[in-house]
Amino acid sequence: MSKVKFSSKQQEILRNNKYTVRVTANILSLSKEFKEIFYKEYLSGEIPSNILCKYGYPVEILGKER
Repeated sequence: MSKVKFSSKQQEILRNNKYTVRVTANILSLSKEFKEIFYKEYLSGEIPSNILCKYGYPVEILGKER
């Protein structure tokens, strides 16, 4: 788990994504649908940060450690 917490504004941004199941200051839970999409694209050679951006997750909020 990352030591960096999500601010209220960051939580709201993440919460507005259709693939977010739950978000707190410490945890981001993603839908099974997104996990399957992510895994398929990752296996096809896509970079994780590009996949996250493509589906509306700002990498600057998530950081490199999450």
